[in-house]
Parts: sequence; C-alpha cells; structure tokens
Amino acid sequence: MSSCAYFDLRVCHPNAESYQELALEQLNRQHENKKKRVYASIVMEVEYAIFTPLVFTTTGGKATECSRHHARLAELLATKKGEDYATTMSWIRTKVSFAIVRSAQLGLRDSRKARKVNNNLHNVDLDIEFDKMLQIFMDFYIFG
Repeated sequence: MSSCAYFDLRVCHPNAESYQELALEQLNRQHENKKKRVYASIVMEVEYAIFTPLVFTTTGGKATECSRHHARLAELLATKKGEDYATTMSWIRTKVSFAIVRSAQLGLRDSRKARKVNNNLHNVDLDIEFDKMLQIFMDFYIFG
C-alpha cells in the first residue's frame, strides 16, 4: 500500500448552461473521470501513490470519491485526536468551505501572493477550532 496520496480539486457550477442536460451525479462523475484520465495513471505509475479527485459544486455538493475521502479523513482524525466523529466531520467541512471561499475570493481579486498555511494538527482542539470558524462565519456573512 502506498504512503503518499495526491489530490486534485475541481469546483464546478452545476447550474451552468453547458450542464443543463446532465444530472448532478453524471456531472460529478464526468469531472472525476476527467481528472483520473489526466492524473491517475501518472501518479500510480511514476509516484507509486494514490490519486483522488476532489470534485465540489458551487452549490455546496461534492462527488462520491470526495465524500468517501472526507469520511475516511474524519474517521482517522477523530480516532487520532480522541474526538467525536461528527465534530471532526463538521470541522473538515468548515475548513474546506472556507478554503473554497478564500480561493474564489483570491481568484476574483487576482491575488498571486503566497500565503503560509498552518497544517499542524497535533495541538488542535477541534471543538474550539469549529467554534472559532463558526463565529468568523457568522461575523463575516451574517453580521458583516
């Protein structure tokens, strides 16, 4: 089994004119398959790693493989941190949502400045982190 994993993210707008004829499941599968055709064989043959396409929609949905990835990640993190699975899953969803919003905002502002991200999860209390993110969300989107 491989110890390395590669992910490629795609965000699509399911209400676009070009997707009107496709059901949401077909659209997600189409985007997953496109990513796999381009990257999966290279990653597996050259890097000896696992490739997972992470497909999200602008309406808040995610494709099957992305859902499976988030479920497994939540399971592993919850076990490692001794946290509740539901709390961990909420934390992951919130982090991903903010990352997508941030990338969309940067894309709209055309910012290319590199940003340092702290990925150290050793001393993170997921309940506190989730509460902080929820408060930021409430302040920014509801009250701001």
